[in-house]
Amino acid sequence: MAPQDLARLQFGLTVGTHYLLVTLTLGLVALVAVTHTRWVRTGDPALRRMTTYWGTLYVINYAVGIATGLAMEFQLSANWTGLESTAASVFGAPLAVETVVSFFAESTFLALWIFGFDRLPKYVHLACVWVVAAAAYTSAVWALLANGFMQNPVAYTMRDGHLELTGFGALFSNANAWIAIFHITGGALAVGGFFMLGISLLLHRRGRADRSFVRHSLKTGAHAGTWGASLVVLSGMVQLGNTKKDQPLKGAVLDGNQAEVTRQLQELAKKFGPLEGPPAGPVLGALTLMMMIGGVLLILGIWALASLREPSPQHHPGPGQYGQWQAQAQYQAQAQAQYQAQGQYQAQGQYQTQAEAQYQGRRVHPGQWPPGQGPNGPTGQYARPGQYDPRYGRPAPNGQYPPYAQPGPNPPYGPKPPYGQYPAPGRPGRGPGGRSGDVMRSALLARLLPFAMALPFVANLCGWIVREVGRQPFVITGILTTRQAMTPGLGAGRLTASLLVLVVLVVALLGLDWWLLARAAMRGPGESGLGRAAEDTAATATAGAADSLGSGLAAAVHDPRVDPRTLPRSPQSGPYAAGPPGSTTAPAAPREGAHPS
Repeated sequence: MAPQDLARLQFGLTVGTHYLLVTLTLGLVALVAVTHTRWVRTGDPALRRMTTYWGTLYVINYAVGIATGLAMEFQLSANWTGLESTAASVFGAPLAVETVVSFFAESTFLALWIFGFDRLPKYVHLACVWVVAAAAYTSAVWALLANGFMQNPVAYTMRDGHLELTGFGALFSNANAWIAIFHITGGALAVGGFFMLGISLLLHRRGRADRSFVRHSLKTGAHAGTWGASLVVLSGMVQLGNTKKDQPLKGAVLDGNQAEVTRQLQELAKKFGPLEGPPAGPVLGALTLMMMIGGVLLILGIWALASLREPSPQHHPGPGQYGQWQAQAQYQAQAQAQYQAQGQYQAQGQYQTQAEAQYQGRRVHPGQWPPGQGPNGPTGQYARPGQYDPRYGRPAPNGQYPPYAQPGPNPPYGPKPPYGQYPAPGRPGRGPGGRSGDVMRSALLARLLPFAMALPFVANLCGWIVREVGRQPFVITGILTTRQAMTPGLGAGRLTASLLVLVVLVVALLGLDWWLLARAAMRGPGESGLGRAAEDTAATATAGAADSLGSGLAAAVHDPRVDPRTLPRSPQSGPYAAGPPGSTTAPAAPREGAHPS
């Protein structure tokens, strides 16, 4: 390969890999900031788990993205000194601000946010993540302002082979840059949204996350994916028209007008010598694929939002079918809990009546308390399995139990119905307990979304190809060609060696990023690293206090001078804990070694 082609291949490899990680970083940081805000406002534990879980994935991707950014900077400084010497005074300042100010602020406040869980005041902690998000998007703005000048040079003059700006405000008012900013922002939100959708459904399918976490994550991801895809489509249409006006050679390639491409290259050859135009096949193919993926993502996002709507009572799958299923599911859960609780009440009642008999010096029939001396007050007698209605805690008249919830030989509620005889909410013909029926109304969409995670990444790469490869043969349109921007004296041998090193490095970093993300993602929100230290400390202290209380109660039971009826009756404090008759909360089992005998 020619030195110019090798240098361009290095540039595409490093910048394209870094760009993939940047889009995920920009998408996730916005969603984490929004989720953290909702957590602070509502105090919902599910939103806290979302904040720590998705924040962990963001931090992993951000750290690996820094390494790929260093590889990108290395190849820029080694292979493109002609670009730096010609245009450093124009876009050197934006890139310096992006590195020194935005990146510094982002990394500093990110560290405060990571280590500030349960240490900083909640509003200060929330402000940290919003500073991180603002710095991340500001960094992207500075980089795209410099790139916008390379696509559409404005307000400049050439002096001794060096570009100088005649008006600094023109750099900020470049329409090409701001259209690209909105376009890439939409692409980043689409990447983050569909990433959240796919991972949430995988967690739900493997049972690694509770329903509340999955529902919140799906709704957040669906909104981000839908609005991000909408912004991409709208800004892309505007950008396409603007590109044809500012870059006529690229516009002719996108229109497929080969005669116009040849004519423009002949005119440019009079000033710059023989030039090769943009490769029409890859550029047109990338544009077509990007537009197709944009439409698919928009459809999937709207479909996800519709599928996540809570079903309204006015739209049942059948006449009274959904309401009947709700009642059945509720009765079944209550009956199961009641059956288990009654079995434990009876076993525990025998032990408790024996302890009471020893205290009073008389024997009591197992399963009964003396009148007015029940473990929780004047209850009289413990219930035996099947004596109480699981709904109200009193005897149920014959025929009052709902279908499939009657006590029977197949505990806890008799034989199960055949598959598909009662529907899940909003999904006729599928029973409860399905893989996606309780979080998303469309099983087909739930199977598609994990695979759709890759589509926004592919679309972003296609957009980068159209923007950067379509700019050939110029690095700065109409001013600096690719041949002039290269470092003088670069040979094919040196470029081949550096290309091999960068390929190994970039592939290793990309594989490391995917491996770390997959490993952290599939652990589930319960194993998230952020904020775990404070939670573990609190949980250890609570468990220690509960264990001390339980040991004290066990010792008190052995003491013959202590009246067992005066002991605390908390559901989690000792062998005398028991719920009231009709309660669905199972009592704690007696501690090992605490039996009076």
